[in-house]
Amino acid sequence: MKLKFFLYSDPAEAKTADNKRLVRVHVARNSHAKTRSARTRASRGEQADCLRSRSHEPIRQVVSRTSSPSLPSTTPTSPDLSSDLELENPHSRPLNWLPSGAQAQFLVQGLSSLEQSLLDHYVTVQIPTWQSRYEYPNNPMDLPRFRHGMRTHWVNFCLTDAGLLQGMLLASSQHFANLYHEAGNPKEAKAYEQQALHHRGQLLRAMSDSMPRDTRDVTDYTVAKGMFLAYNEYLSGNLTDAMHHLTACDYMIELKGGYGTLGLDGFLAQLIIWFREELYAAMNDKSYRRNRA
Repeated sequence: MKLKFFLYSDPAEAKTADNKRLVRVHVARNSHAKTRSARTRASRGEQADCLRSRSHEPIRQVVSRTSSPSLPSTTPTSPDLSSDLELENPHSRPLNWLPSGAQAQFLVQGLSSLEQSLLDHYVTVQIPTWQSRYEYPNNPMDLPRFRHGMRTHWVNFCLTDAGLLQGMLLASSQHFANLYHEAGNPKEAKAYEQQALHHRGQLLRAMSDSMPRDTRDVTDYTVAKGMFLAYNEYLSGNLTDAMHHLTACDYMIELKGGYGTLGLDGFLAQLIIWFREELYAAMNDKSYRRNRA
């Protein structure tokens, strides 16, 4: 039996101390199980060695004429995704977009070179190039508003919380894993999947720690962590699990007082609405396998 990170029950019962304790237990159990599974699948630490070596090697920047994302490579023989290549050291590209706030600076200083590269990719490539595969009949996406809101409200918000920082690293790692699968490089793809599992475990721990003792204390931070978990399952092609996480987010929002109580000048509420439309469309798309956006 696979346990989800939220306990589904009658809303009145969900507020009891025993049920909230069970939620935290489920989160911790899920996190530890994922970690053990990842370690078992790794063949004598091959993926860990690949990832450790990445921080000491140049990054292979792959830039196509259609602005496809760049791929940090673990090996000099990785297949090219386009004819236009640029080699760049991870330290040679400072995070010029990083907010000047002390909290953001402090959080980023603790990242490895690889993690800084993942963060930079999320902000400067993944967000600006994202676009939906579908039309939203009920709530059409305003793409310029989406990208502006993600680059300003969302990123700045995530850089004030260590758990949300892990969410950005998770999204970037899974994105790279998808891209390497497309490139026909399973070794690199698996290495990034291992990296994604690491950040997912960190995010789940942060989610457990942020679960409020009183249901009236649900915050935007907790809802946003749930969104990252839903988005990761979506990127991984696990649409049913993505919907479970999104349903849990809806429940937390209800406990918080509704969508009108969400912050970021209304952008967080709009982001969840857009994501729900994207997820519904993907679930109705019989050709859907793995989203690479």
